[in-house]
Amino acid sequence: MDCPPAGAPRTVILVVEANAIVRAMLRRALQRHGHRVLVAANAESAVALFEHADEPIGLVITEQRLSGMDGSHLADELRRRDPTVPILLVATTFDGPSSGYPQLEKPFTLEKLEQRIAEVLALPPRRYALRR
Repeated sequence: MDCPPAGAPRTVILVVEANAIVRAMLRRALQRHGHRVLVAANAESAVALFEHADEPIGLVITEQRLSGMDGSHLADELRRRDPTVPILLVATTFDGPSSGYPQLEKPFTLEKLEQRIAEVLALPPRRYALRR
């Protein structure tokens, strides 16, 4: 992964991943690429970080399969707080009906992750139909 140019705007990314090793790897990789990264191991921690972040969250990357609340429901919960925050769901497989949020299947390379991040951030802000 190339480093961003000096002075390039950094994105604050909230990574929600239950696996501590994957969480740490994603944090390091995204920080090396110039992003400010907040990490959470579960949905409850993610909501708290989202609500109390000192800068607006520019992107949420969440594992679909979390204990308790899954990634799609977490995305809905965060969208209730900020209807335009970009969300990227990550999973080994996506079964069931699509949530409408952008997705990235595991395994992925860091280059593919950065490519998908760029694609998601380039999308116009939109409001998703939230499930009740």
